[in-house]
Amino acid sequence: MATTLHPDPRPSASRLSARPWLPVAVAGLTGAALGALACYSLLTPRWGVPHAVTGTVVAVNADANAFVVRPDGRQPSANKANDGGQGYQLGPVEWVDYAGQTHHEGTPVCLAPLSEGAKVELMVVDVRGGTGGPDALITRVRCLSAR
Repeated sequence: MATTLHPDPRPSASRLSARPWLPVAVAGLTGAALGALACYSLLTPRWGVPHAVTGTVVAVNADANAFVVRPDGRQPSANKANDGGQGYQLGPVEWVDYAGQTHHEGTPVCLAPLSEGAKVELMVVDVRGGTGGPDALITRVRCLSAR
């Protein structure tokens, strides 16, 4: 009876010793990929997750559909055009007045046309740009001051 010898499917020591850099390269690429993923998750906003922005209204346009808010903690600048504020667009949105009454239509009183100085809290959802639309959508406005 003849037996057939099958080659050993495991790589031989001579094959592994011909590529001593392979384990180091695999470990390096894995580390680089994990590092890039960690940086991306730490440095990018949480897309689609609502978060509150509290601050002072710097300016509202004549149509009350665009405004600038300087977030709390930022000092006002002498140059009003560069006041450290963030610009937003406003569409129909639920809003809460200073007395705590919820409104489902109309313009928030704290964002009246050509107004400034009101304290507001905005619920904002960051969205990925590229569509020509805003990068942040406002889902709710709360007026924190009577102005």
